[in-house]
Amino acid sequence: VRREPLALQLYHLISVGGVSAVYSVEAEYPEIGVALLVPKDAKESLKGGFMVGATDSLKLGQTAIGLLSVTNERVQIGAVSSRTPLADVTKKDKAVVAVRTIDTNIAGVLVAGTPLVNIFGDFIGISTYMTPAGSFVSASDIALLFATPVATSTPAR
Repeated sequence: VRREPLALQLYHLISVGGVSAVYSVEAEYPEIGVALLVPKDAKESLKGGFMVGATDSLKLGQTAIGLLSVTNERVQIGAVSSRTPLADVTKKDKAVVAVRTIDTNIAGVLVAGTPLVNIFGDFIGISTYMTPAGSFVSASDIALLFATPVATSTPAR
């Protein structure tokens, strides 16, 4: 299993739709091949993106679309075949998140970073170097890794 750092540079220039911004690595999760990048300048941010779809709401056989290449305008349609445990990942606050893969019958060359969306355009997964062909790390599980804990009750005085 590959356990080397994901991001070898301090800053990363990312461009989306002709807009560029400089990002730095805030957190790395090598167990699942994911890093959290934050804008260097708080005023800079790449707007847009996807709504995150809940992995628990996926049905077996549901249509999934791999966005294989934006440059070549290539997508591949498949179906969800299973949700499989990938790794228990410990957050900075020591909470543990059980991260799953969404397994599909999407074949072909998937590079790390290939997004998986449902028919509504919700972002449901992403391929990483830790996932086998046709499998994607659950986007909703990744979102849990980056979520800030919220107090559920007021402490007694």
